[in-house]
Amino acid sequence: MSAPIIIPTPAESRWDGGQLVFQELLFQGDCPSRYALARLEHWRGDDGPAVLRFQPLPGGDAQAYELVIDAAGVTMSAADPDGFMYGAMTLLQLLTKHGDGWALPLGRIADRPRFEIRGVNWNLMAEIRGWSQDDCQGSRDFRLRFLAGLDLMAEYKLNFAFIDGVGWNGRRFHSYPSLMRDMNAAARRRGIHLCYVGYSSGYGEQHEEFDGESFENRYDYPRGALYPCMGFAAKPVSRLMGTCLSNKKLLKRKCAQLQQFVQTVEPGALYVHGLDISVNAEAQASWNLRCPNCRERWPNDDLAAPDGMAGACANLFLHLAEAVGRVRNPQTGYDARRDCMVNMVGPNYTNAYENDDEWRCHLDYFETVSRLLAGKNIYLMLREQFFGDVPKAPRYQELRQRLGPDAKISCVYFAAASGFYDSSIISGDAPAIGLLSGANAVITGNGNAFQETRQVINAEYLWNPDGAFRVDQPTVAVSAEFMPAHRQQAFGISSPPQLFEAGGLLDVVCAKLYGKAAGALVARAQRLRTSHGDKYSHTTPLWNATFPNWRFSNFKLVRWQAGLTPEALAQASELQALLKELVKLNQQAAKLYWRAYEKAEKRRFHLARMAETCDNAVKMQQLMVRWLGLFLEAAAGRRPLKRLEALQEEVRLLHNRLQHRRSFAMDPNGGDIGFATAQMKLLGKELRAIAWTLKNPGKFRPTNELIYGTQRQ
Repeated sequence: MSAPIIIPTPAESRWDGGQLVFQELLFQGDCPSRYALARLEHWRGDDGPAVLRFQPLPGGDAQAYELVIDAAGVTMSAADPDGFMYGAMTLLQLLTKHGDGWALPLGRIADRPRFEIRGVNWNLMAEIRGWSQDDCQGSRDFRLRFLAGLDLMAEYKLNFAFIDGVGWNGRRFHSYPSLMRDMNAAARRRGIHLCYVGYSSGYGEQHEEFDGESFENRYDYPRGALYPCMGFAAKPVSRLMGTCLSNKKLLKRKCAQLQQFVQTVEPGALYVHGLDISVNAEAQASWNLRCPNCRERWPNDDLAAPDGMAGACANLFLHLAEAVGRVRNPQTGYDARRDCMVNMVGPNYTNAYENDDEWRCHLDYFETVSRLLAGKNIYLMLREQFFGDVPKAPRYQELRQRLGPDAKISCVYFAAASGFYDSSIISGDAPAIGLLSGANAVITGNGNAFQETRQVINAEYLWNPDGAFRVDQPTVAVSAEFMPAHRQQAFGISSPPQLFEAGGLLDVVCAKLYGKAAGALVARAQRLRTSHGDKYSHTTPLWNATFPNWRFSNFKLVRWQAGLTPEALAQASELQALLKELVKLNQQAAKLYWRAYEKAEKRRFHLARMAETCDNAVKMQQLMVRWLGLFLEAAAGRRPLKRLEALQEEVRLLHNRLQHRRSFAMDPNGGDIGFATAQMKLLGKELRAIAWTLKNPGKFRPTNELIYGTQRQ
């Protein structure tokens, strides 16, 4: 009898051969996880003789559990409710049908996670916004999909997800407070932190509109004189956007806003973003621009000094976290000090390509901040870091050594498929998660509702990077050698065989999620790739970096404008060829998903959505292929007006169909359908702009840049 495959792989397991066969289990002892009991209820009986015994695990780590399966039954031991829940999830994976009863393999498991917090990103556009669970079918459907997503996370021992942003507006729409409180309560029952994203400074001036009051630096509020402080010299407005760290009235308003949001929503986690600064040089330049009052309070230009930027940021973090921690709701049992994980992000959230001198500056800065935050429930969040200029151990190990064992460190790992420049369905970046050891929390920038298989692949390496599907990683390396190979895997150019070869982790995950027959079809669909350099997968979600005219497109030059360059025309030709290939690939993927839907043992609703999204992608991409043909003809001096006007009408009809679907969205941005609607609207504007030039030779009408749900000049 072969050893069972459990995802994520337990830290320790032993299989003795033989099975425990039973009809039902007699529950004994106390299990403090109501969710675990509910999931096991189907096998609960009053007579036995097989027993499921719950008992404490003395000295056990948080979330750890042990399972012993012998001829008498099952003994589950854990130190906390989450440990019992994870033990139950493992037990459910081990269960198999046996005649008219059930069977479990005899053996023992002792299991615990590598990382305390193991997260994914449900948002479509990085951590920023776009509810991937929203299929624009109304409130009931959204709730069902959301809860099914939470169950999936619990089953595979994930306990954190980005779900909304950007801003501290707890009343985005009428039912938002009750909807979010319900979803957060459901998540807490499963040991999951749902995370909301907003700013503490800068207020999205860099890229995104802030949903909520955007504070400015004023001597008095609400209409006192404006003044500049930290920010970017090249963007003077950025220095006005609530960046002053010495303004007590401003700080009071920030604390009140954040506290009100937490009272309204009862979140499991916050991602509090400061000025959007990753590298040390930018932080130094910004700190040097601070106002006279900030200079008086923190006179040191040294970023790492207690009387420099480290001290100023620590002061902000402490006040915000204290405001959050005061929120309690006796009626729901919510206690923010216990239930809300506060992540402070930037300035200085780092960049994986920084050299060793810059990294040492970051180490100095975070060491000071961490010391000033000692004993507080505040996580310092950085981007992924791997290796430096000379052969050394991974940087997160060095960070842990500098900050000490009690510091709370989060890593947000934006390698691939985060909705910036890449939305691929799967790639090979997950095994590098083990190199982030030293962090308490690792949150992958991918794993939205379209990327279910990626969620479970991430779960394997977040729980146990050294499990059954281990991919060897260097213990000592240099960035110049590691990063190019890592990028090849992150963007699907190369793939670790442990993940993607026949019988690898992808096949195992698909079979577990959908059943053996359907899983094989899903795995085939997700292996499909274009021949283009970055090896694009099928277009799910529609929020996708292949589409032009939005901020993070890979084809930003393809816009109708005066002075089209040879580079822009070459990019238009390249995009047209890619979209032609993607049309065929999406048609193939849609057929595979519909066949999988027919054969699936579970999660059929997800497979239907994947197939429908591929079908929608085909319609959009066919229209875009024709648009690009007309674009290139017009650029060459031809006048294809009749064909252009016919295409305009087809684009209008598709836009209207999508717009009708979008009207049933819960997400204020319309979810994935909302992006498709905005893209078709923008495509219509592009066609009108070309027509305008053809009717008015030498004249150009500029179109806007798409930023999820909004458009800007």
